Amino acid sequence: MLELAGTTTSPVDASGNRLAAPARATWKMPPSREIAFNLLDAGWRKHLVSMTDAECYTERHAGATTFIRPTTAGKEGVVILRFDLPFTIHDATLACGIAVWTTGDPFPYDPGAKAAVDVSADGVTWKTVASLEANRGGFNDGSHDIGPLVAGGSQVWVRARLVATRDWPGDRMIFAQFLRTDPQQDRKTFRLTVTGPHPPVIPAADP
Repeated sequence: MLELAGTTTSPVDASGNRLAAPARATWKMPPSREIAFNLLDAGWRKHLVSMTDAECYTERHAGATTFIRPTTAGKEGVVILRFDLPFTIHDATLACGIAVWTTGDPFPYDPGAKAAVDVSADGVTWKTVASLEANRGGFNDGSHDIGPLVAGGSQVWVRARLVATRDWPGDRMIFAQFLRTDPQQDRKTFRLTVTGPHPPVIPAADP
């Protein structure tokens, strides 16, 4: 309910009460979706478009952590996910972790390891939003504003590109990772939040 409050200069009625002008208006929240998962769920696979030279792997050592990794030394492994929205996208944020072991981590680290995340509105034109490589590695699981990249469409495409050149003893190519999921932590390693257009304030119709 919106109401125009009376002031000292407002007209008054016969009883001396200042007149007010009540009015009603409605406002709707914009449509929104949040898609969140980790690799311990099977739900992420329904968004999977392709996985080339990459695999979802649970390591046998170091806590049985699950992640997507490349499978061939020196060859880029690629994972593509697609998310369809039932509205036109206005704003969007994305958090999806990548990791690259770097100097300072247990030997032997991989000097050729790389990882990157790209985003697209159509699966054709891509923009890199995060990248890591040896000596500039570690973890990147922060939130990225991808609204300008996907606004106006109804799809969000996410692509991970992973390269490793060395094997870890017993677990092979673990140096470049996507969506690393620790079974001891109850947290989503992928989180996509999308909102649609903001509806205007609509005055109520006259009775």
